[in-house]
Amino acid sequence: QVTRLWSDPVLDPWGQYHPWCTVRGLKEWGMIYPAYCWTAGLGFASIVLWSAIRLQHWYRAAVGHDQRLQVAIHALSLAAAAVRTIYVVAEAILVDAAPNGSPLLEKVAGVLYTAFFSLSAAAFLCTCNQWLRLFDSMDLTQDGE
Repeated sequence: QVTRLWSDPVLDPWGQYHPWCTVRGLKEWGMIYPAYCWTAGLGFASIVLWSAIRLQHWYRAAVGHDQRLQVAIHALSLAAAAVRTIYVVAEAILVDAAPNGSPLLEKVAGVLYTAFFSLSAAAFLCTCNQWLRLFDSMDLTQDGE
């Protein structure tokens, strides 16, 4: 839970409170956390924009299997980056609102955190498949000479 990690003291298994958890994280981080949020948010938003542009380009040109694979790569990258951008915003809202955060927003943030990894792994597997096809076509070209 975000609120527990950022503001509430934590009871360990031996029944003692950890003193470092009584300090609110944002007071310790200062401007570093907002800088992180802006950097991560803008970074993933730029990936969303780039993937959307490439997706539009490849969607028009998707005729063969290789082009459809590139459409899948850009679509999965777009989805992963969009999910991560929304997660960064939700996490920033939760951290800023601690300890009065929304339980629904905490659950949504957890789902978004998990969804990012599966979407990015799927995009990576499609990229690996694209590279294998490229290497195979390069090997065929060399063998034909």
